[in-house]
Amino acid sequence: MRVELGPGHLTEYCQKLGWEWVEYRETPSPGAYCIKRKGDTMKLSSAQLDAGCQWRYGDSAARHYFKGKSNYCYAMKPAS
Repeated sequence: MRVELGPGHLTEYCQKLGWEWVEYRETPSPGAYCIKRKGDTMKLSSAQLDAGCQWRYGDSAARHYFKGKSNYCYAMKPAS
C-alpha cells in the first residue's frame, strides 16, 4: 500500500550536497535541479531524489514522486 509521507522540501538535501536550493525546471529537461546563485545547476537523478526523501523522512523505503511540479515522498507499507 502506497503511503504519502509528505512534501519533499529538497532544498535542505541540495544544501547537504553543497548547493543552495532546489527548483523545478523545464529546460534542459524537466525535473528537479539543485541550483547555485552563480548559475550552476545539477539535475537530480531518480536515485538522488529517492535519497533526498529517505534523508528527509529517515525511512529507507521512502521514494520520490512529482505532484505536478512539486517534490513529494511516499513509502510502500504492508496492507493491514
